[in-house]
Amino acid sequence: MVLALSITSQYSSKSESIKQKYFRIMDWYEVGLRKPFWVDTINILRFSPSALSHFRVIGKLTQRDKIRFVKFYVDRRKG
Repeated sequence: MVLALSITSQYSSKSESIKQKYFRIMDWYEVGLRKPFWVDTINILRFSPSALSHFRVIGKLTQRDKIRFVKFYVDRRKG
C-alpha cells in the first residue's frame, strides 16, 4: 500500500478551518509548478504500488519544503 496526499491550487475558496490543514508549498516555482499549490493533509490517499504507473509526476518538493512539511504534519498530528 502506498500512501499519498493531493495538492491543490484552490486554496482561497476553502474555509478557514480547512486552510489550517493545508500546507503551502513555498518553492512551487522551483519544482516546476506553474502557480502556487498547497498540500491537502486532510485526505490520505491509498494506492496499490501497481497503480502508480498511471500517475504523472509533476514535481518534487525541495529539501526546504520537505523539512517544513514534516514539521507542519507532526505539529498538526499533536494538536
